[in-house]
Amino acid sequence: MSDRQQELTHRGGMGRPLTPGTRAPLRRGLSQEVNLMDLSMDELSQLYPVTPVDNTGVIAFTPLTAPDVDKPMEASTQVNPISSQPEYHITPAPMRPNRDPTSLATGGAPYGSPIPSTSPKYRLKKAFKLLPVGLEPEGKIGSTSAEVYLPSREEMGAPGGSSLGHNEVRDKTLRDLQTLRGKGFDIQLDKNGVLGEGGYGTVYKGVYTEHIGELSGRSGTRIGQVKPGQRFAAKYVQFVSTTVPMFRLYHETERQLLKALKHQNIVTFKMAINLGKKRYLINNIDRNVRPIVSYDRMFLVMECAECSLYKFGTDRRLTDRLAIKFAQDLCSGLIYMHDNGVIHQDIHAGNALVFCVGLKADDFVAKWTDFGTGVSVDLFKRWAVTIGRNEFNHIKVDDINCMVGVIKFMVSSAKDAGHSVPHVLTQLAEDIARSGKSLAECLKDFQKHF
Repeated sequence: MSDRQQELTHRGGMGRPLTPGTRAPLRRGLSQEVNLMDLSMDELSQLYPVTPVDNTGVIAFTPLTAPDVDKPMEASTQVNPISSQPEYHITPAPMRPNRDPTSLATGGAPYGSPIPSTSPKYRLKKAFKLLPVGLEPEGKIGSTSAEVYLPSREEMGAPGGSSLGHNEVRDKTLRDLQTLRGKGFDIQLDKNGVLGEGGYGTVYKGVYTEHIGELSGRSGTRIGQVKPGQRFAAKYVQFVSTTVPMFRLYHETERQLLKALKHQNIVTFKMAINLGKKRYLINNIDRNVRPIVSYDRMFLVMECAECSLYKFGTDRRLTDRLAIKFAQDLCSGLIYMHDNGVIHQDIHAGNALVFCVGLKADDFVAKWTDFGTGVSVDLFKRWAVTIGRNEFNHIKVDDINCMVGVIKFMVSSAKDAGHSVPHVLTQLAEDIARSGKSLAECLKDFQKHF
């Protein structure tokens, strides 16, 4: 499968290649599915007029009838006869005459604005390239506030181009741990210290040492309140010569979003720790975009949680009262993200963390974490990738639909723990999914019950 086809299968659902037997989701507020591959070309022609798009041999199927007002966009299928590989694309539905643009509860966008056939992440991937080891870009480099840089001794004068495997790179980090303790960070980089694992990084336990006070005045950090002996979580990533540059962009996206987002229901960023050689990602689209500075080994230091919401639920610790509170916490955090032009794109119970904030049995708070696959209008614009309002509202549908799944998980987990879950919590999930109101409106109505 080509890079293009792989990207069209991304989680956001902006496009998906159709192969025999696969199903194409037609986005109509909430996702409905029809199996286009069950239809013959004649049947498709009867449903949709066939019109050539350009001189490339690509044919588009356009709906004969105007879309229902409750359906913010329709689907079209483009078939490339050269590859015989149909590709699924989203195209905006035309606005009905004398009707105002309509927004759905799930974040449906106003009609009319075009939506690119590729995702923002795919466009970001194409916008940047990684410079070879040892090369530095011209012009100004991006900001490095809220960071600690620790060059390894063996790398300071080493020639570029050496190709190390993951084990060798990890061994370097293990040798750097003693120096990090002197900087204020005692990280347990072994299997007993693992707090969680993701697609491109692992989170480890850590404890601040007596030296942490020396960094409290560093620009952009949030460690002024921390004390020696206090726990933290450190997300570790390492990259080798065979690592695709997109993983570096994931890490940089997460670092930038954690620094920018400040909300009681989003995990708090403390500091970034960079180890070893610098690498640079330069923009192919706009040479005025500052290069992104990356490293082969990096930590993101964050506040440490009790556990994930998924573990909290499966351990049968979730009461009816906590389920109600966590629903409000997580909806509030998600609304804040969307209001600030950020889409998480990986909403599930494993990416919601539970923090103990008091001595009482129900003194807990839920917060969102793991923003590596996130999308930000402002951040991506700085990187020469434009996300229009219609595209943004279309993509955020998945965040909100997945929020419904998180609420249903909490309902079932509380019931499994022997608690009687109030009907209003189930109703919240139904309202978000089907009422036609925004997430903020659904949350406001939900809070009237308490």
